[in-house]
Amino acid sequence: MVPKQHAASRLESIANWILVVAAVGIAVSVIHREIAARSTAASAQQSNDLRFMKEWQALDARAVPFGDTTGTVKLYEFGDLECPACRVFHLNTVSTITERYRNRVSIRFLHFPLSSHRFAKPAAIAAECADQQGRFSQFVHAVYSQQDSLGLKSWGAYAAAAGVSDTLTFVKCSHTPTFARIDSGLALARRLALQGTPTIIVNGWQFPVPPQPELLSTVIDELIAGRDPKTAYQAAR
Repeated sequence: MVPKQHAASRLESIANWILVVAAVGIAVSVIHREIAARSTAASAQQSNDLRFMKEWQALDARAVPFGDTTGTVKLYEFGDLECPACRVFHLNTVSTITERYRNRVSIRFLHFPLSSHRFAKPAAIAAECADQQGRFSQFVHAVYSQQDSLGLKSWGAYAAAAGVSDTLTFVKCSHTPTFARIDSGLALARRLALQGTPTIIVNGWQFPVPPQPELLSTVIDELIAGRDPKTAYQAAR
C-alpha cells in the first residue's frame, strides 16, 4: 500500500505537470494568434495596395477602346454590363476622367460578363454587334444609363439609343452565340484570378477596388509625371 504522504506528493507532481503543460499550451496559442493576426494584417495591407502587372500591354489585344487611343495612360476596365458597380464607375468615374484628361488617358473595355448575371453575356454580344457599326462606347453608355430596363427593353431599342443605323443587321448579329473578344476577356479574367467587376488597371497598376475619381486622378497624375504611383496612392487612400 502506498503511504498517504507519497500519494499526495505524487498527485501534486501530476498537478504541477498539468499546470505546466496548460501554461505552455496557452503560451503557444497566444503566440500563434499573434503571428496569425500579424499575417492577416499584412495580407490585408497588401490586398489594399496597388498591384503591378508586368505584361499589362497584352491587354490591348482583348480590349475595346472608348474614343481616343493616343493617351500615354491607358485605363482598362474589366466590366459587366449588368453589374451595378460597373454602371456607377462608368457614369461617374469614367465620365469625370474623360472630361478631365481628354486625350491624355485612353479608356479601354474588356468583357467580363459574370455568370450570375442573366443579361450580362447577351449584353456583351449586343455591344460587339454595335461595335461592327462603330457604336461600341455609345451602346455601353446606353445600357449603363438604362440598366434597370435589362430584360424589359430590346437590344434593338438600346442600339437605336446608341445611334446604330442598320438595326436589321444589328438584330441578326445579336443572335450570335458569342464573340472571340468576349471569350478571351473571360479567359484572361480567370487567368488573372479577378474577383469581380469592375476591375480597373491603369498602365499595369491594378486597383484592389474600383477607385473614386480623385483617387484615380492621383494615380494618373503620377503616371503622367513618370513616377511610381504606389506611394501617392497609399497616402491618398
